[in-house]
Amino acid sequence: MKKVKFKIYDCVVSQHRYPNGQIALMLRCAETGEPIAKATAALQITIPTDHVLIKDYAENKGILKALIEADVIEPPKKVIDWGFVEFHLCKLKPLED
Repeated sequence: MKKVKFKIYDCVVSQHRYPNGQIALMLRCAETGEPIAKATAALQITIPTDHVLIKDYAENKGILKALIEADVIEPPKKVIDWGFVEFHLCKLKPLED
């Protein structure tokens, strides 16, 4: 399982699926399992099945950099403007070490 340092938290990453089939990434405290952040969003657009849409604004500011540094995702392939916010389309790397 991949470990990520996000803000002051040591986290582990878990993978889930949104109802539309897109991948969801959740960061949980490595010690307690408490939810820290949902790193992704699901949009009604078509994306490759091995890609995620990273939410790197508001309470998630800095999560894109943290996930890249932890080797969870590749750098963004595209930035998607969605109203007043942007999402980063990134290829997901294997979560198992």
